[in-house]
Amino acid sequence: MAMLIAGSDVSGIEKISEHRVIAIIFGEEENLKALHREIGVPYIHMSKINDKKKNKVIQRLEFDEITHFGFSFQVDKMRIVHEIHNHKKRLDKYEDIGSIYRFFDQELLKKVQPILEPKVMVFKKHFNELCLEVDEDMMHTSRNWGLTNHIGNGIAQQLSDATAYCHNNEIDIPGLKTFDFSQDLEKIMKTNLLK
Repeated sequence: MAMLIAGSDVSGIEKISEHRVIAIIFGEEENLKALHREIGVPYIHMSKINDKKKNKVIQRLEFDEITHFGFSFQVDKMRIVHEIHNHKKRLDKYEDIGSIYRFFDQELLKKVQPILEPKVMVFKKHFNELCLEVDEDMMHTSRNWGLTNHIGNGIAQQLSDATAYCHNNEIDIPGLKTFDFSQDLEKIMKTNLLK
């Protein structure tokens, strides 16, 4: 059985919207390495590469939905959590922002896991067995989901960075599945955490 690797990253516009989009990619290691080689940019970090390299990534990034998968979720995490934390009708005025983040992540997991589980099962694994390669921006969400994570900027993390960037900027990528959970999550947060 081919080795499964996975990565996740976030993208946004401004400080409070940093986690507007969360992307998760996974697949056979050899296929993701081949995709990375095909893109032809040695190190992909969309906020740090020039426009010529960005365009190369955008033109060549794709998911075949057989050996490697890409999913991206609009969640507006930072905006919603800060809005709840600062709201005058918050149920627990002394609750720290960390517990609000954890609640958000648990509600997000309830939406994400049923979508990803069948695709991860293609590789004879369960979602909760994924080891996500992440940067520090995604580390807390991954931990709140109960997943093992690895801080690094390997191929899976780099491809997830590009995926999140493209979804955040409304760039269509072949094979990428996108979802917008932001309104549902906002409603759940307000219902449960505000008076």
